Amino acid sequence: MATFGYFADASGVPIYGLHTESPPQQGMTWLQKDLAIQEPSEHITVCLHMRLHFVYTDPAIVLYIDGTFFAVVYEGKFALFNARYFWSSDTAPSVRAWSHLCYVFGAEPGVAVGGRYVPGRRQGDLGDPMPIVAPRNLTLGTPLGASDPLSSSPVGGFFTVPRVYTRKLTEDEMRTLAECGEGPYGDQVAGSWQVRWTQWEGPESAHTVDLGTVPDTLVSPLNYEAYEFHNLTPSALFGNVPSEAMCSPQPRSKYMLVRADKVSYPPAERLCSVYGGRLPETFDEPMVMNTLPDLMLFTWIKSNGNKTCRSLGIQARKDVALDMSIGCGHTSRQLLCEVPWSSYVELRHSGPAGYDDRFFLLTRGTRPVFLSQNGRQIVGDGASGTELKLLDSDGEVLATARTARRFHPMGRHVWRDAATNATRTMVLSACGQTEFTCDDGWCVPLSTRCDGANDCGDDSDEACSLLLPLPPTYRADRPPLPRTPLSLLVRLVRVHDVDVANNLLTAWLQLETRWRDERVLFSQLSNEAMDNILPQPDKVWSPMYDLDNAVFQDKVAYLHAKFSSRKRQRGTVLGIRR
Repeated sequence: MATFGYFADASGVPIYGLHTESPPQQGMTWLQKDLAIQEPSEHITVCLHMRLHFVYTDPAIVLYIDGTFFAVVYEGKFALFNARYFWSSDTAPSVRAWSHLCYVFGAEPGVAVGGRYVPGRRQGDLGDPMPIVAPRNLTLGTPLGASDPLSSSPVGGFFTVPRVYTRKLTEDEMRTLAECGEGPYGDQVAGSWQVRWTQWEGPESAHTVDLGTVPDTLVSPLNYEAYEFHNLTPSALFGNVPSEAMCSPQPRSKYMLVRADKVSYPPAERLCSVYGGRLPETFDEPMVMNTLPDLMLFTWIKSNGNKTCRSLGIQARKDVALDMSIGCGHTSRQLLCEVPWSSYVELRHSGPAGYDDRFFLLTRGTRPVFLSQNGRQIVGDGASGTELKLLDSDGEVLATARTARRFHPMGRHVWRDAATNATRTMVLSACGQTEFTCDDGWCVPLSTRCDGANDCGDDSDEACSLLLPLPPTYRADRPPLPRTPLSLLVRLVRVHDVDVANNLLTAWLQLETRWRDERVLFSQLSNEAMDNILPQPDKVWSPMYDLDNAVFQDKVAYLHAKFSSRKRQRGTVLGIRR
């Protein structure tokens, strides 16, 4: 399949067609075509393959027809709207992976992914739109000046030239298109398409492409961030993309090459796992050769031996790859990992990772770069290998960190805010929600944390500070609210003595009190309650028991009982889940 765009190099920034992976956003590309609709229609269906990279604004526009029907990404989900209704779904588009999408506009709107409609609902309904008739204009992306780039802009990514039908397609028909099969009749794609691009505050350029005989031509991304856009010309717009990379079903994994600091075989296995992948078990020569830089490199592949391990010697541009066995103690300066096709990592701090905290791993040469869906990125200093920078979508530095190991950006680091100079610990992790992230990024089961065993290898899973830092205004002698709701459970454990004559009962009681304190946050709570005991319970407020009708032998015993009820010397203070 032909692709509208190919690999080029502009001032050292890798570009795919009109697209580079580096912010800031410098301009826009959009595609337009006039549709000749002869008969009135209740629906119009637009189908295309898309590989989404960026969503800078909310909403972000995918395509629209005559400024009447819009397909957008709104709050991270698929959505459609026009003057009569707003249609939304709870399904989010895949990022950095090809998906086949069909947008249906009209009386029964909807979005299909991979040939299946996703659940959605109409809101603000003012009735069905008028029948679609007469010539219409279809636009992928947004022309410069048609929207405010700070409030709405096109999504960024790669797209096929859409298939357009003046009816609602069935799921079987859409599934055939998703598999790159022969499309149904009535496609409106034939004819000339206007491809336009421009820089901010720069001249607009145009290129006309007749796609009547190339219905599956891929189109350049709608949004790009080329630093040196003027180096790209219409003569540099065509290349090739394998159909298996785009059509259903799609590859499950890809190869990633990163620089390492003299890594032998056992650490190489661990390091690939830290990135969310594994060492390749087999050598897929075409896939590897097409993605490697022009370097002579040596890297590890999956081995079963203890003393002798498998390695690869590769020189990609000369198509040389040698599978050989060497001692497992030898070291390599590169690491080749097999990772899921759309793998990502999260930058975690206080609370759950949000929309801006998900980063997709790319490589430039052998230097890993982490890029978020809204353009934020984490980059390393290529010289020292220990400096990390968190950049916003304009390329401005938000925070910096120093890693303990060279060329090892994953794991737990202390980040310094560029504006306030304040520090905070954040974790760059590929671990799942049921796993704990060790300091170096290695993942261990969350159930093994604080169990007395050194599962991480550096004891970071045994650093058990359940209580997160309290706010500066927190006072342990004041309750969360003036009248804090409490639940009290009293258990009668044992009766020691019953004195009927004096009407006295000597017994062992357990008192359990629960309350909610929004000022207090816990980290990595265990499913086992006894693992959540606070080592310093006096740091947080807890209620005091007043034993009104208790009988004490003397004043000393009374004071001891009162003190124990406050300090919990015969009990515990536990953190519990909401």
